[in-house]
Formats: sequence, structure tokens, C-alpha cells
Amino acid sequence: MDPIKYLFEKPVLNGRMSRWTLMLSEFDLKYVPLKAIKGKVVADFLADNPVEETDIVDTWSFPDEDIVHVEDDSANKLGVMKLTVHGDSSLVINQVMWSWKIKSSSLAPYQAKIEELEKLFEEVRYVYLPREENQFADALSKLAALINISDHMDSMPLCVERRSSPAYINAVDDAGESEAEPWYASIVRFKEAGEYPADLDTRGKRALRMLSAQFVKTNDGQLYKKTAQGVLLRCVDKTTSEKVMEEVHDGECGPHMNSHMLVRKIIRLGYYWTIMETDCRRYVRHCHNCQIFANIQHVPPSMLYTMMSPWPFSTWGIEIIGKVNPSGTGGHCYILVAIDYFTKWVEAKSYKVLNAKQVAKFIQNDIISRRRSAARVHR
Repeated sequence: MDPIKYLFEKPVLNGRMSRWTLMLSEFDLKYVPLKAIKGKVVADFLADNPVEETDIVDTWSFPDEDIVHVEDDSANKLGVMKLTVHGDSSLVINQVMWSWKIKSSSLAPYQAKIEELEKLFEEVRYVYLPREENQFADALSKLAALINISDHMDSMPLCVERRSSPAYINAVDDAGESEAEPWYASIVRFKEAGEYPADLDTRGKRALRMLSAQFVKTNDGQLYKKTAQGVLLRCVDKTTSEKVMEEVHDGECGPHMNSHMLVRKIIRLGYYWTIMETDCRRYVRHCHNCQIFANIQHVPPSMLYTMMSPWPFSTWGIEIIGKVNPSGTGGHCYILVAIDYFTKWVEAKSYKVLNAKQVAKFIQNDIISRRRSAARVHR
């Protein structure tokens, strides 16, 4: 028995198998039967197709020089004389600015080429941007690597659109769900025939594969969501989800619960769709009866604590911390801490040697005397 195939095909798992499934679910794993490839076939192929290298490779030459070559008058053509370069690589930016020393011999040709290009501009400034703040430029660079521009085209227009929908194309919200097919239509097609939507890129296909691993399709064509406990939840479309929320929230036995409890109760009844939390929150907020008869609390909730002390400075707690290793300045390796239970006032001192005499002196000077001084100031 293949354990990987067993994990991904069995709908209900318990015990150790369920834990393995949860740990493997974060990885994009797909079971493919192993095809036997004899080593002799690979050896014969390499023998029949040898790689001939007649040119001597110069390791100090600048790689891809023809591709990134810039003419001397390129700056005058564009009219750019002051240039600001933003980069998300701390290593590259600091090495270009000579803040860090270049130790790798393979990076030396790049540094020499950059110094040659800097002479074409009056001023060149380098700015380091963290990777999380450079997502837009990173996306543009990846897009440029994927798009092939033909020779007869000088430029290609690019339209950037900000979307509020999820990254996965079929995980749509209220405004984006199609009436012709439910939100799980692409998942069903992938599980039946391994087909992807035509407009999905590599990242979208990977998201669809990982999402499909959490669903099980039965013989009658119904799709179910597989939970971590092995319970199967029936996937419903938008029309059915509206009826389920209406019946559970304000039906015959509907208690008009909040959105969190509404989601939990729908899951216990065995139903699921991708945006349950958002839909239940919207439904509860628009419920007319909840708006009229809801018990509104104007005081924010807070935790209740038992009072250990009736008034300030009546009860103290003392604790010794140590031996601290490594020791501090002067060899101090013990810390004596006292705290008032009412006001949470803290007094602390460090000692090289801590005994009963030091503790008594600490209580006299830092607790009793400090309390009397504070009382006189208060009066």
C-alpha cells in the first residue's frame, strides 16, 4: 500500500493518519504513479548526444553582455541625468554603494559594469526597500519575464487593476458569483478530469490543486468539504446558502444568534461554502428583528479579577531571581523583586551576594521607608 496515495484518497481519517494529512496539506503535493526508468537508457542517451564545448569560458567576462549592453549616449537619448535606483536586496544595494566589501569573484564584473554606467549620469542614488514594500515592482519584473514582445512592437500597454476579490479566481464574493454555475464548479471539474480554467496562471493552478485536496466528491456527484476531524460538510451554492442562513437564524427554532454562532451552527448541521463568515455577518447585520430587540451593551466587556489586597501597600510579594548566568556588572547574579498586590508597584535590586541581612535591608529601605515617604507626599 502506498501511504501517500492512501492519505490523499481516503475521505475520513482518524488518529495518526489525520495528523499526517494536516501536516502535509500545507504543501502542494499530488500523487503520481512512479514510472520505471532504467539507468541504461539514460546512459545510452548521454553517450549518443555528447555536449561539445570548444570555446574557453572566461569567468571574468560580464555574463549576458549583449543583452544588457547600454550605449554611451543612452542617457542623452532618454534625457535622464539623475537616476534613483530602488532595490529590495540589501546585499546588492550595500555592495553597489561600497558599504559592504565584495568577496565573491563572480560579482566583480557586475560592479565594474555598474561603475561604467554611472558615468553616463550626473547623479545616481541607491535606495533600499524591504521586500514587503516592493511587491508592485517585483510583480512587474516577473510579468516582464513571462510576456514575449515581438520585434515589430516598440511598447506594450499595461493596465493595473486593484481588486478586492480573493486571489483564487473561483473563490468569489456576492458580486462575483455566477448564476450559471456554483463556486465549486472548477473544483468538481478538476477532481473529475484534472482540468484547469483557461485563464489560470501557474500560481492559480497551484492554489486550485491545494484547495481541491480538501474536498471529496461522492458517486452521486455531490461535493463535500473534508474537515480535520474527518466530518464531511455538504457544499452549497449561493441560493441554497441564503435559505440555510434564513432557516437557522430566524426560522421556526431560530434564536437570532450572532454571526459567529450562526457559522458554528451551520457547520454542525453539515453545510459549507467558502465565504460563510462574511455572508453570516452580513445577514445578521441586516436582520430587522435583531436591530430592534438586540440587547445593546454600552460598556465594553472586560475580565473579572479577584482582589487580593483591600488597600494599597497592605500586601507585598517578594521573590528572588537567580543565579543569573552570565552575571551582570560587578558580578551581580541575584535579583530581589517585591511587588504590591493592589497597585502593582514593583521594587527590584541586584546583588552579588544575597543573604538574610540584604533582604532585611531591602525591606527597610525600599519598602517601609519608601511607603512612608510616599504617604507624606500624598498628604
